[in-house]
Amino acid sequence: CRNCLAKWMVIEARKLKQQCLNDDGSNTARLFAGNDSTKIQQLINALDSFGYDEAAKEVYGVTYPEWKKRHQKKATEEQLRLYKESMHLHAKHDSETLKTAVNSSVNKCPLSKRALIRLQAGAFTSLCHHLRIRSDTVPNMELMTISGFCRNCLAK
Repeated sequence: CRNCLAKWMVIEARKLKQQCLNDDGSNTARLFAGNDSTKIQQLINALDSFGYDEAAKEVYGVTYPEWKKRHQKKATEEQLRLYKESMHLHAKHDSETLKTAVNSSVNKCPLSKRALIRLQAGAFTSLCHHLRIRSDTVPNMELMTISGFCRNCLAK
């Protein structure tokens, strides 16, 4: 769902931050911040403070509360029942990884378009993996019926 895509973007931000730290900024960070050590540190801080709210805004196009106000309807009893029955299929996300830096508002620097594209690509990869490991329990026809797209659509 959209919430999972947002969470996968946050997880990708943490992975990218770790890559920047692991190679001392010599390769990965320079792709996104150049050779300026100040910009590299700003990138690392931005990745560390990139949280669910920012990711959800990227996924939904507006803040999550605004999207809910505009589009979300109360779930029916049938929808709630089906949701509960399918919980074993739901994506799992590590809550520790989703946490932002303690002082996430300090030195807040927006991510570049290039960095956001990297996070989106990581979320897409996570979605594909999630669908791949559930191929036997989530057929394309059900995906198409519920969401309007399937694995074939993603491949195109």
